Amino acid sequence: MTEPEKPKSEKKALPDKLSKEERLAKALRENLKRRKAKKD
Repeated sequence: MTEPEKPKSEKKALPDKLSKEERLAKALRENLKRRKAKKD
């Protein structure tokens, strides 16, 4: 992993992707919990 040009941009892009995906996953889980709570 010794590429002189890419590492910085990739390192910046990855955290954003992870945070966005984690937020989406959390939102989906919360929505499912709310739906289950409404049904019960």
